Amino acid sequence: MYDGPGHARETRVSNRTSSIATMRRRRRGLVVCLLLLIILLPVPALAVGVGVFPQTLEFGEVLRGARLTRSLGVINDSDEPRILTFGSTGAVGPWLTASRPTDGRVLEALEMAPGERASVNITMVVPDEVSNGSVSGELRVVSNPTPDNTQDGAEVGVGVVVPVNASVTGTQNLAGRIDEFFLSEVEAGLPLIGTVTITNESNVTIQPDVSMEVFFDSESVGIVEVETLALATGESGTFVAEWPTSGQPEGDYTARVEASLSDLRLEPRIADFTLLPSGSLSRSGELQTLELDNLPGPGGIAVVNATVVNDGQVETKVRFIGDLRLEGLVVQPVGSLDRRILPDESVVIQLFMDVEREGIYTLSGRADFDGVQSEVRSLTFEVGAEDSIWSRPSTWIIGVGGLVLLALLLVVLIRYSRYLERR
Repeated sequence: MYDGPGHARETRVSNRTSSIATMRRRRRGLVVCLLLLIILLPVPALAVGVGVFPQTLEFGEVLRGARLTRSLGVINDSDEPRILTFGSTGAVGPWLTASRPTDGRVLEALEMAPGERASVNITMVVPDEVSNGSVSGELRVVSNPTPDNTQDGAEVGVGVVVPVNASVTGTQNLAGRIDEFFLSEVEAGLPLIGTVTITNESNVTIQPDVSMEVFFDSESVGIVEVETLALATGESGTFVAEWPTSGQPEGDYTARVEASLSDLRLEPRIADFTLLPSGSLSRSGELQTLELDNLPGPGGIAVVNATVVNDGQVETKVRFIGDLRLEGLVVQPVGSLDRRILPDESVVIQLFMDVEREGIYTLSGRADFDGVQSEVRSLTFEVGAEDSIWSRPSTWIIGVGGLVLLALLLVVLIRYSRYLERR
């Protein structure tokens, strides 16, 4: 029934009012969504962290009763000292231990300087009674503040989880060979370095047992056990043996290396060498580069990587000797501990320096190879305003990524709102 033009106008006004109210509700909903997105967008983590590499530990096929080792790199990526602790969970959790590569001692904790990198051995000992099949677990590396940097227990440890995988097998066909055995030239008082290369031809991953025995006038004068790592099927590995020559007479010697894969003994290899008088072999080396490893602020610590190479004939000790200058004035001497380096080997020595004030700093120094010094190298770097979170590259990467994500979501929400308005 038609009620006249007045009724029609009222209907149109009512519909328009309803449409406006609907649009306002949608806009309020859009604003709420945007606020939620801003709140939920990731912000740069302020927690002090720890980095690990590789991100997964793969042990491959393992035998019951086997003992295998993998190397895990860790880094303190903070600007303060941290203490790393290690734990493990899952089926392989009870099988894992962390130890020092140098002496094999189990690690309860590892204290690391700012920016320091280190290597940790993760050893798996497979129980004799375990069933065949795939097993896994997790290694947890937690970075904790040192007692000096903990304030009323407010700071907690942060860490990373490293997945650990293995496959237990009970059927083994053991086979392998010693491919090469070389001895370095050596003079009295320095260690004899032997390198042995072994190939695993078995159908399982296995860790070889290797030893080197030294003979003088056909009599045994010493035997050393060689630290090894697990070899996958078809994989070859080169391992290093060191025999101390201190107290031994100069002259001609014979060294024999023996290896076994579980119960299988491989064909041994023999090599001759001469223990030369002390000072017979040349010592020399080069300080190749000095590189700044971080961006320190005033009151912080500058970390510099010094790359050195031993181009002499003998293993030697190397250390860095130098000083740090601010605007031309010496502010502190800079040095490092002695580090052993093989002939033709290149190593990185990390140097840590306090930089108390802003300004232009210059690090100058040389590498000392058992008294033979390299040419001087210098590195100049600037310490500017105090470091903040916004001066870190990771902050800007996360921030830009967040803004891009916000823009994309804003476009989607606007288009969706327009679509609803047209319905």
